[in-house]
Amino acid sequence: ESAIYKTSDAGKSWTQLSQGLPTGELGRIGLAVCRSKPSTVYAVVHAKGSANGVYRSDDAGANWRQVNGVNGTAWYYSQVRCDPADPEHVYRLGAASQESVDGGRTWFAFASGAGVHGDHHALWINYETPEQMILGTDGGLNISWDHGRTWDHIENIVAGQFYAIAVDDACRTNLPNVWA
Repeated sequence: ESAIYKTSDAGKSWTQLSQGLPTGELGRIGLAVCRSKPSTVYAVVHAKGSANGVYRSDDAGANWRQVNGVNGTAWYYSQVRCDPADPEHVYRLGAASQESVDGGRTWFAFASGAGVHGDHHALWINYETPEQMILGTDGGLNISWDHGRTWDHIENIVAGQFYAIAVDDACRTNLPNVWA
């Protein structure tokens, strides 16, 4: 039952956005609102057949159009990020990430090679200086100071990779001696 919803009253009510988006069974959806032009929103939608891909709205989600049918693995990737200074500059994260400078119509390799580990899960772009980026991968953290053209692998941070964590406070009552 994946879908995109929007609130305009701080979460009191929600409206499903659907105009131009695929119908039927959908999987994971990644969203990005462009900081420099908030009416521009990107969605990476996991859908069947030719409906799979990257969608764009230029009216804050009221209407969408598919700009490209590319959407690699959708397991836990399907992340899309918009350059905070340029609404036409978009990044799509995945096992091998891609970048677009024409609003998602065409894509080329991003953060590949040069010692950057594959499986890109997280991308932070500094909104004050978009040249600075931090990329989280299966291999750790990488920092770029030039829009991702070159990367420094950060080796002095102890980090672990987790796919799922569950915490249940009920175990406190069952194991009182463990929780002193």
